Amino acid sequence: EQIKQSAEICDQLSKHNEHQSSSFSPDATLLYLSLLTTGDGSQIACVTADRSVQILKSNRPDKLNVAFTGHNLPVTSVNWSRTGQFLLSTSMDKTARIWCSESKDPVLTISNESHNFKAEASNYENKASCIHFCIILYAIRAFSKDINYAAFYYMDKFIVLASGSSIYLYKYHLDLDKLDDVKRYQHNNRYKLVTKLPIESSQSITAFDCGSTFVAHPSRAYNLVITSAVTDGIKLWDLRTSKCVRHYDAHVNRSQPVGVCMSPCMRYIATGSEDKTAYLYDVRSNTYSDRLTGHRDVVFDVAFNPRQPQLATASLDGQLRFYTP
Repeated sequence: EQIKQSAEICDQLSKHNEHQSSSFSPDATLLYLSLLTTGDGSQIACVTADRSVQILKSNRPDKLNVAFTGHNLPVTSVNWSRTGQFLLSTSMDKTARIWCSESKDPVLTISNESHNFKAEASNYENKASCIHFCIILYAIRAFSKDINYAAFYYMDKFIVLASGSSIYLYKYHLDLDKLDDVKRYQHNNRYKLVTKLPIESSQSITAFDCGSTFVAHPSRAYNLVITSAVTDGIKLWDLRTSKCVRHYDAHVNRSQPVGVCMSPCMRYIATGSEDKTAYLYDVRSNTYSDRLTGHRDVVFDVAFNPRQPQLATASLDGQLRFYTP
């Protein structure tokens, strides 16, 4: 039933050549956005030029609700957890951070490729243990390239992020009982690398999508993932073979990273473009099915509303636009 409803929503949006749109202009230029909240599309998480992550209400996008700051360089993406309790952001400072509405500081920062486990050299009394400690230190290395995108995965049990031309899968744990100001310095929040998937691409992955977390799909559907890279278009990958099975390149993506999003029914792909429009692709076809106009600059990111026939777009013109049939 969920799949049927989401397919009807996407069909309504894709089968209309003309769309109604509304927009607003925030104080700082919008770069990225996400509508994936608790499944009702009631809140929007977006990134602004002042390195902050902002939460807006979709029915009052001109009114700021919550803002999170902490990244040292521009933020590149933001995504909701399935429950809507957490936000996951990435930045050019080569970190990914998890935010919670109950705390102004990030509850977990991913800055090393392998894990964030700590070890003290004084705990090792013999030579063998000291060697083991050195191995641990060697394994804890920072990311060599920017983390361009990250998302919660599989009922929020994992985190998937893209750095360079590789995709990383992490298992993590959050100590939710220690979010107050006194105990947050004693937290036991941890993450550990599960696997690293190199993608056959000469360009860095700027965005990816593993499908909607709010709609149940057959298990085989989760073997597919889409990635986007500058000058390389959008690619649909089969994780069972690690091979590209389809390529979408009708949109313009020569120099600026643009976002990509799969519809809740997983039948359509939306993406931004440097020609000031957003494109809709049918997953089964290499050609686009619709172009959404209205912006005056590069469309940087797109997001489907999981409950309504609506697509949101963010652009360098400082506007957030909503398209409906």
